[in-house]
Amino acid sequence: MEEDFDDTTMDACLIAAGQRAEHYEMAAYGTLIAWAEAMGHTEAAKLLQDTLDEEKAADMKLSSLAEGGINQTAADAAHPDNDEESDAVGAGAGATKDKSSKARGTRR
Repeated sequence: MEEDFDDTTMDACLIAAGQRAEHYEMAAYGTLIAWAEAMGHTEAAKLLQDTLDEEKAADMKLSSLAEGGINQTAADAAHPDNDEESDAVGAGAGATKDKSSKARGTRR
């Protein structure tokens, strides 16, 4: 939080940090569900699954935000002079490439 980033880059960093936390939590809940099922604790497994589903939904929301333009805007801010160059390199022989076809984020 103390970094001197523009607002969009800070948003991208916060989303990435949030997703790391969500992935850690999803792994933990998945393990707990397996243990609960192995011990025959079906009600506990169901409650844990509900929580895992919430964590997955939060992760999907974060991905949606990142892929909705935040990551691309942060990348463009980091490399403002590369915009035209990256379009030409990625376009191929005679093709054109607009910003909407660029990578917009990473998947889970």
